[in-house]
Amino acid sequence: MPKSFSFIIFGASGDLTKRKLFPALLDLFSEKRLPEKFEIVGIGRTPYSDLEYRNYQLRQLPKYIKPEIWNNELVNSFISHIRYETMDPAKEEGYYVLAKHLKASNSESVIYYLATPPLLYGVIPQHLKAFGLNDENTRIIVEKPFGYDLTSAKQLNDIYRDAFQEQQVYRIDHFLGKETAQNILAFRFANSIFEPIWNRNY
Repeated sequence: MPKSFSFIIFGASGDLTKRKLFPALLDLFSEKRLPEKFEIVGIGRTPYSDLEYRNYQLRQLPKYIKPEIWNNELVNSFISHIRYETMDPAKEEGYYVLAKHLKASNSESVIYYLATPPLLYGVIPQHLKAFGLNDENTRIIVEKPFGYDLTSAKQLNDIYRDAFQEQQVYRIDHFLGKETAQNILAFRFANSIFEPIWNRNY
């Protein structure tokens, strides 16, 4: 675990952030799996001050976590680590703000999470590279859909490989953890009709 880190969420005012990311980060915080010195920095076009954004997330969190695990002291401590920067991730000039912030925070490790529309997937890594925000201590996470077909997926891969080393890039699909997808395995191995033919040969 690094001694300090910054978790940068592009698309911080969107649905994915409030429904999935903040509840998951709160879980990690409650299990003491985050460094003592860390910050979560929301990036979005919606104008918020730090306080306004914290209060917004504080209102949203109860909707997406179980009531029995709510702890006011824990949640308030977690919320205090949240910052917000108003900028348009599509526009290069906004990255001066992010670069200045990261220089001031001096975090040992930085993670960029793209909770944005897919049209920004190819833009953000290029801007990060242009401002030198892609050194070896950074990681970037991008969710599905990674391109719309084979050609566009290859183009995106070229962009990410130009801006980052392969080991710095995480392409994820959170739907793979859904019960429907997981049930395919049970359906295959418990079914005498499908089990023999759902293998590498067929």
